[in-house]
Amino acid sequence: MSNDTDIGRADDIENIARIVADYTVSFLKLEQRNGTEHVVPAGSGTLIKFGQIYGVLTAGHVLKGLPDSGDVAISLYPRNTAKLQKQTITMNHATKLIVGDGGANSNDLDIGFLRLTSPNIGNLNATNSFLNFSMGREKYIRADPPAKPYFHAVLGAVGEWLTELNPNQPNTILLGNELLFGDGEIVREYEEKNLDFYDFNISFGDGVQPPSSYGGVSGGGLWQISLWKDEARDKSPISDLTLLGLAYYQNVSSDGRLFIKCHGQKCVYEILYEKMLRRWPDEVSA
Repeated sequence: MSNDTDIGRADDIENIARIVADYTVSFLKLEQRNGTEHVVPAGSGTLIKFGQIYGVLTAGHVLKGLPDSGDVAISLYPRNTAKLQKQTITMNHATKLIVGDGGANSNDLDIGFLRLTSPNIGNLNATNSFLNFSMGREKYIRADPPAKPYFHAVLGAVGEWLTELNPNQPNTILLGNELLFGDGEIVREYEEKNLDFYDFNISFGDGVQPPSSYGGVSGGGLWQISLWKDEARDKSPISDLTLLGLAYYQNVSSDGRLFIKCHGQKCVYEILYEKMLRRWPDEVSA
């Protein structure tokens, strides 16, 4: 499966990235090293809502690596990139649903959901968007073909792009955290052990240095982004936005290029859905 469009002008690309970034968060943990506190990238995720449930869709191994108590920082990607932010999730109040954590095999299930409670839901609703999981599931069940023209992209925070900046207050840590909006090509789509997978190659333009590792992108969304045709152009360049799956593993192709392995719609809209339904039957079906 390959991309079916030329994304277009630079301002369109920027606008598209900003729209999809509204659904994306990344996790940051604090660790002590030689008596000094350091911030460590801990994965990415997509904000989703389903019935009365709001939370973060991510990889199972990302959730497993987050603490069960205390605060975890989340990084958002606002349109005003100069705006300082400080949001945390109190893990004692959140609920982990780990469907699989990857195990020792890259073809094992690696998917999870972090359910949020107030005030996180209210704070995130004020700054970001939660993707309607029910609508995505309905499109998957109907097997809707993508509206043309369309392309694919993975969004997530690359760990090596996290930089420490000069703090504006004493005894604080100020970070710059860049989000990868990686458009590219699904080079392979397959099923194994009743799970579905995509292998995804990110395309980097001339003069753009790819990261040496996609560490930190785990849990980020794989998106199918349909665009308006010129004659039907709306204010937004996006005519339809579909979450196809999530990134959870990096591998090396025969030509030495890094690619990202993603779980597909079956894992998200069937397997995760069934686990959510069993855990929260009244709220999921509401």
